[in-house]
Amino acid sequence: MKEDCVYKDKLWLELSDVEEILENLNFAKYSCVDMDFKYQVQALGGFYMIRSSFMRKDIDTGEFGPGWGRWHTTPIAGATETSIVMTAWVCVKMIIEHELLEGFEYKGKKVFHPHKTLEQLIYPEVLPNE
Repeated sequence: MKEDCVYKDKLWLELSDVEEILENLNFAKYSCVDMDFKYQVQALGGFYMIRSSFMRKDIDTGEFGPGWGRWHTTPIAGATETSIVMTAWVCVKMIIEHELLEGFEYKGKKVFHPHKTLEQLIYPEVLPNE
């Protein structure tokens, strides 16, 4: 793990730099939200695309296994250590918020449902029963 800032003299980061930064992210050992986050990055159309995998219980099967969050972007031009770390933070934050929405129930029923469409949530009476 690199302790000091080795990127300060670069105009922007190379893909290998981004991968190295992402490999150095972790949650404290005592954290209740350590879901074994891992990161994937690719360069596409002038952006670094970053997403995270995590370990969780699958909502449909009940089996414990990996899940993936959505892709988040930061421009390659001007990419900094800060922009990469903050983009990774957004990845993790969105996953945790999604899992909270998915698991929160009242009287055994989901209060929120991130897998349903807006139409399913707002106009359930006009859609076929599931």
